[in-house]
This record gives sequence, C-alpha cells and structure tokens, in this order.
Amino acid sequence: MGISIEQAIIHEISQDSQGQMRCRLRPQPLLNTHAVETMLEELHQTYSGKAGKGFGFFGTHDDDGEANSAFSDALTGYRKGDLGFVEFSG
Repeated sequence: MGISIEQAIIHEISQDSQGQMRCRLRPQPLLNTHAVETMLEELHQTYSGKAGKGFGFFGTHDDDGEANSAFSDALTGYRKGDLGFVEFSG
C-alpha cells in the first residue's frame, strides 16, 4: 500500500424509511488484523485507480457561506494530541 495505516475505524451512516439520515459511531478503532489491512488495501486501490479521483472533498464553507473550520480544527487537535482518534473520527 502506498500509505501507512496507524488506526482505522468504520462508522455506519444509514437512511431510515422516512428518509432521515442516521449515524452510528463505532466506540473504538478496528483491530489491526490481516483482514483489516486487506480491506484497506482494496479500498485504497479502488479509489487511487479512479480517473479524476472526484470521490469527495471537505468543503471550506457552510451552506450559509460562512467559513467552516470544524474539520480543520479537529485535525489540528488530533495531530497535536489534544483529541483522541475516536473523538476525531466522530
């Protein structure tokens, strides 16, 4: 794999019958097993092989046009050690 994985977590996002979105957060990271490494390798190959790689981005503004720094602030907190991985991911 072209990247090094230190921790991985999977949260569930689903839509109920009324169209409401739900997010169920996993309380802890996945164990670093061969199965997890294989899954992440396949995921990495799938997305890195796409032409244009237009599969998502983090916006810089909210719907009202105001700057949205929530992700940037959380990433900074995680990298400084002020925020744990599970808290950062949720």
